[in-house]
Amino acid sequence: MEILIADREAPSAAAVARTLEAHGHVIRGCRDVEESGAAPCAALRGAQCPLDTHPIDAVVKVGPRPTPDPRGDSHLGDGDLCAVRRLIPLVLLDRPDDTLAPWAATTAAASEAVEAVERVHEAILPLHTTRALVTARGELRQRGLDDASVDVEVRRRAGGLTVDLFTDGRLGNSDAEGLAVHVVQSVRLFDPWAKSIDASVHGVFD
Repeated sequence: MEILIADREAPSAAAVARTLEAHGHVIRGCRDVEESGAAPCAALRGAQCPLDTHPIDAVVKVGPRPTPDPRGDSHLGDGDLCAVRRLIPLVLLDRPDDTLAPWAATTAAASEAVEAVERVHEAILPLHTTRALVTARGELRQRGLDDASVDVEVRRRAGGLTVDLFTDGRLGNSDAEGLAVHVVQSVRLFDPWAKSIDASVHGVFD
């Protein structure tokens, strides 16, 4: 799993990064230069944003909370606000009062970093899943079928998305494939930043 820790030079963040790397995760960062006064955000320096160049599946922010940026934005270059904007799961560690807590996938203690990121990796994406489910059930209703006969789970994998559609066995292959196409189109409109979207349908009959 590739994880963004925007500023891993801070002692608390560096410790979390080492722990996650020891468990097989790849850590990416935003702060690759040391020039005095340089913007902490790669894109603001004219460099490539790691969210564009790497298959990031989670962004981790580690406390304690820093003092506000002198330019007035305490999240500038943090990567956490970028994660929320791009619908990437955000993990907040030792940051109980963070203003982005309502949008975080989970909050935990830094000592629970490994468990927190792996829990997020296995969890469904609630906003994506809701969008996919509304689309799938709406299409079934248009066909005169029971809209409760389908369920959907969307997860983030390798910078992209996996969509699993579960049916009760009343859909044939062609109908299921058409349903999957429309669900993927709907999810793509909702999340244009995902690097890929792969769909699988379970429970169809031949």
